[in-house]
Amino acid sequence: MIVSAKSWEKLAQAWGIKDPATVDFSKEILIVATSVGSRLTVMPRLNDQGDLQVLARSTRDIRPGLRYAIKSIGREGIKTVYGKELPKE
Repeated sequence: MIVSAKSWEKLAQAWGIKDPATVDFSKEILIVATSVGSRLTVMPRLNDQGDLQVLARSTRDIRPGLRYAIKSIGREGIKTVYGKELPKE
């Protein structure tokens, strides 16, 4: 999970992401998942208490290299992540 511009810049640089998207972290966060399977899907779920949980599914076929998915979601209503306070950095 990426919750700040500093962390996003660091990840984008480490992974060689050219021209990373501009994100307003006061309004949204990024969910990040990785897999060695050929396909990857990320599904965030926010319950009525404001607890965010993320399900990431990938295919079972193992391929060389790494696949990743980055999904932007609104911060509004998120109080905790898996029952813990939303990270600051």
